[in-house]
Amino acid sequence: SIPVGLRQAGRGTGTAVRSDKRFLWIGGMRRMSTVKQRTKDPLCHCVRRSLKRYFKDMNGEEPNNLYQMVISEIEKPLLEVVMEQSESNQTRAAKYLGINRNTLRKKLKQYNLE
Repeated sequence: SIPVGLRQAGRGTGTAVRSDKRFLWIGGMRRMSTVKQRTKDPLCHCVRRSLKRYFKDMNGEEPNNLYQMVISEIEKPLLEVVMEQSESNQTRAAKYLGINRNTLRKKLKQYNLE
């Protein structure tokens, strides 16, 4: 979902990340004709396309903290889906992710997903 106040007019649906006065849209769809194609794209292509759009929207301005911004936008939905698939079993979710259960607990707390 898009945080309140971050949706820009004329944009498709997607996830907005605020960085200064610009937004990084991940998974936004502008036309229904592109939905079928985008769902077939591997995640790396979707991220690459979103980053290129982000830099274009920055219009020459330099981004700040880009790495953390992208990681947090990928990590939170990853944790949400894995917790759903594991039926909120943290031991199983940690195994799915290949991380320690304490690390998972820390990340769940970081994103207020506890």
